[in-house]
Amino acid sequence: MSHSLAHSVDALGDWRHGLESRVRELGRYLREHELLDEPAADLLEAMRRRLADEKLVVAFVAEFSRGKSELINAIFFADTGRRVVPATPGRTTMCPVELGWDADEPPGLSLLPIDTRLQGLALSDLRRQPRAWTHQPLDMDDVDGLA
Repeated sequence: MSHSLAHSVDALGDWRHGLESRVRELGRYLREHELLDEPAADLLEAMRRRLADEKLVVAFVAEFSRGKSELINAIFFADTGRRVVPATPGRTTMCPVELGWDADEPPGLSLLPIDTRLQGLALSDLRRQPRAWTHQPLDMDDVDGLA
């Protein structure tokens, strides 16, 4: 990940975390001074949860074989010296791929078995069902294994 992009993403995360803390402090102050009614308290809590839980999403969308995987590799994995997302002729990603990072989770792949498509559920519904996914741990120090 380039320094400026990484720095910007980190700065955004720090800003959101700081704002979430301030919203929590504001709620505490307003409650202590009996200035917060029930609907306002619910709204403030919903805002705080959204700041704490929402994730930054960047989508790469284009026609087949237009360099999306190369761009993702260049932006996020240039420092590994390897292409993590397949980007060579004949090895393209033929299905949607979602890359994520969570400081509370160990590195790994979360794969959705093809059988889940028979359930008729939307991907957004399946995201909320952790048991539907198969998890494969990744050793980030094994660059050859990542490839």
